[in-house]
Amino acid sequence: MNDFNAPAPHSAAPVIDMQHVIEDLQIDEEGYFELVAVFLDEVPTIREAIARALERGREPLMRVSHELGTTLGVVGAARGQRLARELERALRAGEPVDLPMAAASMLRELEVVVQILSSGPATAVT
Repeated sequence: MNDFNAPAPHSAAPVIDMQHVIEDLQIDEEGYFELVAVFLDEVPTIREAIARALERGREPLMRVSHELGTTLGVVGAARGQRLARELERALRAGEPVDLPMAAASMLRELEVVVQILSSGPATAVT
């Protein structure tokens, strides 16, 4: 059984690694928060894409998980990025995956990221 067939564990891993993004992209905090604003504007579209992909099956969910992993990585959401990448890997490998549970896990993690990033600069730094 893989992680997508069970409830998401409570992890002590940092949810947002702002400093990594700043160093990796060679931007300042203002630039980082500009990225965050774009990300937050795109969240409704991301939610819809996950829902549509779930309706259509494994292949579309695999593509969405790839895109979500990239998007979450851009804002420094390392745990969410790992979750999306692991789902993509499992789907590519043909492993049995409970698709509704996988989509729910991605949506839960997305909501955690949104909540933290919406709270402002003080809570985003880890």
